[in-house]
Amino acid sequence: MSNESTEPSKQAQQHKRALEFMKSVNEAEFYNELKDKYVLSQKLLELNGFPMSRTTKNGYQGVYIATEHDRRFVAPSAELRNCLRCQKVFNVKEYSMENKEDHCVYHWGKKPAKREPKDKKKLNPQPSPYGDKYFCCGLPYESEGCSRLNYHVHNQIQRQSLVFEFKRTPTPQGPTDERSMKVYSLDCEMVYTTGGCEIARVVMVDWKGDLVFDRLCRPENEIVDHNTLFSGITKEMMAGVKMSLCDVKRLMFRYVNQNTILIGHSLEFDLRALKLVHHNIVDTSMVFHVSHRHSKHSLKALSKMFMGIRIQENGHCPVEDSMAALHLVYVKVDFERRKRLQKKE
Repeated sequence: MSNESTEPSKQAQQHKRALEFMKSVNEAEFYNELKDKYVLSQKLLELNGFPMSRTTKNGYQGVYIATEHDRRFVAPSAELRNCLRCQKVFNVKEYSMENKEDHCVYHWGKKPAKREPKDKKKLNPQPSPYGDKYFCCGLPYESEGCSRLNYHVHNQIQRQSLVFEFKRTPTPQGPTDERSMKVYSLDCEMVYTTGGCEIARVVMVDWKGDLVFDRLCRPENEIVDHNTLFSGITKEMMAGVKMSLCDVKRLMFRYVNQNTILIGHSLEFDLRALKLVHHNIVDTSMVFHVSHRHSKHSLKALSKMFMGIRIQENGHCPVEDSMAALHLVYVKVDFERRKRLQKKE
């Protein structure tokens, strides 16, 4: 993370105050503050597509994702997928073809979505500073893609994985389980495989920002795109990685149980990729929402707006991203604390 300028901005000063305040509290106090005011409700978790658990009439513990997010799931026999990049429909059999003619041609600079807030009095999403051109290449929106890959990519998974592969974080081992009062900031990096979007790296920093967990993970399926620009994962990094997703989760559970608070940005995507159900979540995409759940700023934008810090300047780094999410929560907690103190005066 780097500061916006040599002159301390209002945002940078706000960030500095928050860091100083955090030195005066302990983890238990921080945990209780987050639990009381910032952990997402079950309703918000469901509305935002987090994996959720429920008990059926027969007593079976099941996992589900809200209906509006069902498009991510496909039947076991389905062969057609929607490419995330060029939006074409393609057949997964293409992954077994060595000399395929249909390549993925796309713009990696996404076209900003046109969204209107429900409440017209609230802030409208910022228009793109690039006007009607892609920021990746400066070409107009109707132009052919500037990037080309051999394979299409997707993030759709088979619905049966909800039954057989998604797991809940472990229950506490009694009242003295130290994991129960822990706070970690989590970030995962994904690659694209023949099976969809899979975890390649998992990082956690503790409540003070110290790195406590950093593991590379071998995807279950063959990698077709390391997504290096956005994941920071390279072919060289993944060479020889033997740890499976199950292995990584077993190690994670040494730190995390159902009561542990996990901080992150749009963590629904991380938890889906981890195939993990966890309900004690503080999500910066909703702590700093614009007007409703579909209007969310990126972690990069929030870091600049509220801390005067630029992140992801040299690609994505999960340690940097997890630190940024943690520090944003610092800023929010300190800001709200100051407001409460002012009201008492």
